[in-house]
Amino acid sequence: MAGKIKSLSIRIDEEMLNKLHVVADYEGRSANSEILILIRDAIAAYEKQNWEELTFETNKITLLSNPIESENKEPWMWYSLHRLMMSGKQATIYTPYIICGREMYDDLSQLTDNNVSVEIITNDVAKGANPWGCTDYLNEKEKIWRTGVKVYEYMAPHSCHTKAVLIDDRMSIVGSYNLDMRSTYLDTELMLAVDSTELNAIIRKEAEHDKTFSKTMENGKYTYGENYKTKELSTGKKLFYATLRQIIKPLRRFL
Repeated sequence: MAGKIKSLSIRIDEEMLNKLHVVADYEGRSANSEILILIRDAIAAYEKQNWEELTFETNKITLLSNPIESENKEPWMWYSLHRLMMSGKQATIYTPYIICGREMYDDLSQLTDNNVSVEIITNDVAKGANPWGCTDYLNEKEKIWRTGVKVYEYMAPHSCHTKAVLIDDRMSIVGSYNLDMRSTYLDTELMLAVDSTELNAIIRKEAEHDKTFSKTMENGKYTYGENYKTKELSTGKKLFYATLRQIIKPLRRFL
């Protein structure tokens, strides 16, 4: 697999770890050999940790999800995230890419109109591993900026695959939800909403570090974090994105 990925995970319990062992030892799916290798590596990494020392109490943990039917879904996840963000003063959204529909743009604008400071950390187009997400961002970024959110375009040695929402200094919501229409209306996603100042502080510290590897649009021009290193797109990639920008428009909901 090309490149490194920056992600965020939460350990569930020993029973779940045992289930992962079963999956990793199952050799029937030879076509998924790369996935099995990744699972084994993940298990090895987990087993090296002293989880008792890394564990801390939380005030409350709530499971958030979309409906499980395969047809177009009522966007429960987005409704929940939006409602929780509306209850705070500041929200940080981690997402590998951004593909918003009209309702999502309206909801982001509602947040900033109600004095909720919203920032999004996502992959820089030159770094992003998802060509559809990168292409849509090129088409839509000015519309995203007009909602009043502040977007940090992350450029580091690894791609960002973290999916999380931080609200004020207590709430951390972590799981599988991308800020895109597929996660909102089509896929079944799960997120854990954790009420814990300690967990929030840990993830916020990482977010502040990641911002130093990011550029952001302010007052009509980009400003650059101290660790941001510009990477120019190759001529071939520029041509690829230029073509894809025309193809992608009618397909956005399914990306």
